Amino acid sequence: MGVFFNKDIYCEMKELIRHILREHVNEQRMRWTKELAHQEALKYNTKVDFKKNSPRAYSAAHTHKWIDDITTHMTPLGHLYKRMVYAYEFSDNSVYIGLTLNKGKRDQAHLDVNKISSPVAKHMIDTNLIPEYKVISDYVDAQDAQDLENCTIEKYKQEGWVILNSYKGGSLGACHRFWTKDMAQEEALKYNTKIEFKNGSKNAYQAAQKYGWLNDITKHMTPVDRTVWTYDKTKEFAKQFNSRAEMKYASISAYDRARTQGWLDEFFPNKFKNQFDKNKENV
Repeated sequence: MGVFFNKDIYCEMKELIRHILREHVNEQRMRWTKELAHQEALKYNTKVDFKKNSPRAYSAAHTHKWIDDITTHMTPLGHLYKRMVYAYEFSDNSVYIGLTLNKGKRDQAHLDVNKISSPVAKHMIDTNLIPEYKVISDYVDAQDAQDLENCTIEKYKQEGWVILNSYKGGSLGACHRFWTKDMAQEEALKYNTKIEFKNGSKNAYQAAQKYGWLNDITKHMTPVDRTVWTYDKTKEFAKQFNSRAEMKYASISAYDRARTQGWLDEFFPNKFKNQFDKNKENV
């Protein structure tokens, strides 16, 4: 039996293969600009999906350091080394505390009253109550998150909550080592400058630096004056004021420079002292 050969089908298949190869070559040669990479990134909700479905755009964004700028719309996810701590609070004073690397998926599992695979869903059915979701911490190192979860369970226990978790928490005494963004924000409000914050609450300051909260929680602070106050610059600045007190109020750093260098008497002559010296000369 001979093999049937259709020239038209052969030509169509050949052209299709050529088209596929051309598309592949074009994709290989495509130069990703930041704008093109951003347009591509907008198709996805997470960095994981972006990397999986458009590896070349993702790679270009990483190489050129655009990745953070073009993925601001995406939902952050943890990984093997990052977790977030959360709680579901019920109005009957019951609470469930947990940690996860994917808030969205974990939320679906807890609230699925059909499968009832979570103590949260079970309590919803038993009480007909809807819990309030509360973020205890953003994504932090896995070990910190695990310790913070245990500490949070213990904290809720001491405040009289009924814990829905099936395992025992940790020691509240060890919780002073861990800082959530809210805790660090509350601590930062005690200080007027970053230097004061760093010196007065080193652990909170370091946690804010480590997890990228520092700029957000110090917006209320006065920027440090890094001006180099030379004699001429300080003298010119002092001309704006009628008294030393006014200058001090306007810039403590300029005032301290003039005071330590002995320029204040020149910038703000003591009228009473000058009059006394004149009277003394006339005697």
